[in-house]
Amino acid sequence: MLRVLHIAPGIDGGGVGGVIYNYLSHMDLSNAHVEVLVRDYGHRQFLHDRFDELNINVHYVIQRKENIIEHFRSVREIIRLGNFDVVHCHDQNWSYVYLKIAKELGVPVRIAHSHLTVQTSGKLKIAILDLLTPALKRTATGYFACGVAAGAYMWGDQIAHSDKLYVMNNAVDVEVFRFDLEQRIRYRNELGLENKTVIGHIGRFNEQKNHKFLIDIFEEYTKLDSEAVLVLVGIGELEDQIRDLVKRKDLEDKVMFLGQRTDVAKLYNAYDVFVLPSLYEGLPVVGIEAQANGLPCCFSDTISDEVVVLPSTRVIKLADSAKQWAASLAEQVESQTLKERENAVSYLINSGYSIDKEAEKLKRYYIDEVKKRKRK
Repeated sequence: MLRVLHIAPGIDGGGVGGVIYNYLSHMDLSNAHVEVLVRDYGHRQFLHDRFDELNINVHYVIQRKENIIEHFRSVREIIRLGNFDVVHCHDQNWSYVYLKIAKELGVPVRIAHSHLTVQTSGKLKIAILDLLTPALKRTATGYFACGVAAGAYMWGDQIAHSDKLYVMNNAVDVEVFRFDLEQRIRYRNELGLENKTVIGHIGRFNEQKNHKFLIDIFEEYTKLDSEAVLVLVGIGELEDQIRDLVKRKDLEDKVMFLGQRTDVAKLYNAYDVFVLPSLYEGLPVVGIEAQANGLPCCFSDTISDEVVVLPSTRVIKLADSAKQWAASLAEQVESQTLKERENAVSYLINSGYSIDKEAEKLKRYYIDEVKKRKRK
């Protein structure tokens, strides 16, 4: 039986945890045993119950500066007892430490996975991470990334543009996100959005997602369309700050905070345009989901251009003004037709974002690599 351990920062919603869940929930696990290891943030994380439904055990391991040695002792014990064939680590350059432990314990397949195209930590931390990269290259047996740009960031151009890089697309169940007119009518009715232009965003309230600029963009948009509404989905440490900003700008009756949702696939139908002005991303899953729904999308140019799938999707310079962003959103809204949204799924399938095909491909990689390395 194939035994796999995924190591990730967390499973508290979308992002990396969402990618792992998407793949495992569409993978044939009848002859595989999979476990997940994440940092303990003091609560049962959002996707925990879904992993339970797949009979996948989730390990929470406390990680703080004062107990970092104990953290890695716990990780070592989990890997030792698990007798894993594959350790697939999603913790950027820090993957080195985890994979070094896996190597010492005889794990044959050790994968490091890049989900980012830029590192925004402090200079000292970035320098430390850069120092770990050569050791990570020697320790990993598999070089993974969500796209070529993320691969180049972690592994360098030589590996990123070779067959050594495994591009694990942030694939989704495209049929789940297919545009549904009935759901659009229902959600817009339930949320009081009839006859409104709905600008949508999904993302954690943190610095990366750039909500402050998003509110500035929306403020400019209301000058073009006084009936517009901004719908925000997510939670996070900066939520109170953004609520205060909305209040100061007197936009409280035009901005909806919906919190963490389990029905985002249906909620996309209610949107008229999707905007993601992030300071940085790898290849955001929400960008793929929104395009599967056929939504007109506006992404910042700091996001890998590999996220662009639909011909209608626009990439806008983050340096452009909020007024320029608002004008682009208005053009997107005016040009869309609901009929075009229904036909978007075919673009996603042809571009390698169908999770059924990609999950099968990943499992085959695991099996083939384990066989190859156990023969050595």
